[in-house]
Amino acid sequence: MHDDQLLDRLGSDLAALVRDVDASLVGADQITSMPANTGTRGSWRLRFADGRTLKGRCFESAARAAQVATLREALTTSPFVDVVDHRGAAMLEEWVDGEVLDAAATTLDQARASGRMLGQLHACTPPIGVLRDGEIDRGATWMRRIREHLGVLLDAKAVTPDLAAAIDACAAAHTPTEVRTGIVHRDLCPDNIVVDAGGALRWVDAGTLTVGAIDEDLCRVWYRWPMLAAHREAFIEGYAEAGPGDATMLRRPSEFWLIVVLCGSARYRLAGGQDVATIVTTLERIIDRAGRGLGLTFRGLHIDVRGNARDATRWLDEFVTPHLHDDAATTARCELTVTVDTDRYAAIRASPGAAGHTPREVDCFTLDGSFVRLPLWAHDADGLVVHDREAGVFVAIGDADESGGRRVDVLAERDTRRMRLTLMRVVRELATMQAVARGDLHVHGATVVVDGRAFVIAGGKRAGKTSMLLNALSQPGVAYLSNDRVLLERTSTGVLVRGMPTIVKVRPGSFDHLPKLPPMGWQRPCVSIRECERGGPLADDASHRAGSMSPAQLVAWLGVAAVDAAPLAAVVLPRVDDAIDGFDVRVVDAAEAATRLEACVLGADTPAGPPEAFGSGSRVGEPAVDVAAACAAIAADFACLDCRIGPRAFETPNVWRAIVTSPKLR
Repeated sequence: MHDDQLLDRLGSDLAALVRDVDASLVGADQITSMPANTGTRGSWRLRFADGRTLKGRCFESAARAAQVATLREALTTSPFVDVVDHRGAAMLEEWVDGEVLDAAATTLDQARASGRMLGQLHACTPPIGVLRDGEIDRGATWMRRIREHLGVLLDAKAVTPDLAAAIDACAAAHTPTEVRTGIVHRDLCPDNIVVDAGGALRWVDAGTLTVGAIDEDLCRVWYRWPMLAAHREAFIEGYAEAGPGDATMLRRPSEFWLIVVLCGSARYRLAGGQDVATIVTTLERIIDRAGRGLGLTFRGLHIDVRGNARDATRWLDEFVTPHLHDDAATTARCELTVTVDTDRYAAIRASPGAAGHTPREVDCFTLDGSFVRLPLWAHDADGLVVHDREAGVFVAIGDADESGGRRVDVLAERDTRRMRLTLMRVVRELATMQAVARGDLHVHGATVVVDGRAFVIAGGKRAGKTSMLLNALSQPGVAYLSNDRVLLERTSTGVLVRGMPTIVKVRPGSFDHLPKLPPMGWQRPCVSIRECERGGPLADDASHRAGSMSPAQLVAWLGVAAVDAAPLAAVVLPRVDDAIDGFDVRVVDAAEAATRLEACVLGADTPAGPPEAFGSGSRVGEPAVDVAAACAAIAADFACLDCRIGPRAFETPNVWRAIVTSPKLR
């Protein structure tokens, strides 16, 4: 006869199943008591008078229990324990005696057998009708779940708003467009595997069975079962023998599915009153590894920057702001990944590419009237790979599509200033090519903004551009637009000037002429302001060029505003002239101005079109205007001022008064 007190503890559905057993219940030990959001209320070890032991399971609902029972019937070959009976929200299963698999003592054969078990499960076809969520095959379903979990974690103050936003952004950036679904376990780990008396492995937990994403299952294994490398490879071998064969997530887990797993686990732990600090720390590491991502929109081009070099991406964001953040509609999209991986870099470095040991050099990045040339490491139908040995960087550049979009991958040995410089040059090249293809003039010049209008200081090296820029920015109400490169766009109302960010180089001699400038201290050209303030290897390394900084550091140093674009007021053409003592300004006639301005157009003395590394696949980067005609039109419509700079020029108070009050100035 059954013990009624024991039956009362089990709930009505499980008690009804137990009453049908032809032996009296003599013992009931509760194994788990799970929160309702998991779909399971608890499980029991049930001992009967005839010596049998069964496992009783109580689900959240009868529908959930029926779903699990239906899925169990679909597992034609399975190491799961057998189901004795089920009714309502309850299920009875056989009890397997044995030792729980010890993760630390798992053999390679056991790891391989465990992988085969998971492969057998994934190879089974879900029965028709068991899938209720019509969107289960799209990543958006799991994105909604992530946001639901994050809402709970935020309410419990388990994560900060900033971290929640970063997790959401990272998941959204890595949301899969296609999802492989099937029967999944959702909790495969050593705790749920028993080695029976014959040495066989048996799954003892079927309560989490559902139809879901196979990749989520693989990521859950990766998170819950931290195997050694050899055991993981054995597990993958076993999985490939029995299942779909693709266990990519076990080698390199997806940020998206790990976020799904971890956010769900954290919510479950919170509901059970457990600490989630370790899970939150793991989420922070995933975000750091994946990078917070950066979207740059410029002149109809969107550049999506992703990668594991978090500080490098943050620096790039600071470096290009505000110039590469306009809101124009985009027609072309580029994907740029930056990965710091010493082992991958060494592996590629050890194996010469298709170009052989002595590759030819190709033009890669546009500088002032010349190209940066790098060795061609490999070249195939997908594009080319160049190698900057000194920077410890490989750059794989895919061919452009008709719109100008392409994929570029930067692989670095480590995060260094030279690597960041390469990253910046890739972004700048893509943006400049897009602008030139749209008809912009790419001019070697600095720009300041006075009363909302742009004054372009155009000239070659050592013409005095930086000194004039610094002098202007020391005056009240003057804003910064660019220090070395500008883009001029003809519009229906005039000419719009845009900045193209590049490193600021202040020569020591400039300080002799500009004594009022504040002292320089923490500036580093390829290090963010935050990194400078907190210190670190890149910030503390004193080997950088003195007087070099990012545009953001320049405006912070001088305490001025930065703008991304402004209508053209005048073109200033400086030149150092020791024959005069001070500063002389005169209006240049249109013919002379056109000739001098054309000499300042970047690319005028290099082969037409973009550098070879970026030139394949489309005509993006080819000049869309007649440079000579465009320069002549600007010279005819705007004031062009010849500015001779003598040794004592900047001792005169506010030398810009003569410029902003010049005749012909709009």
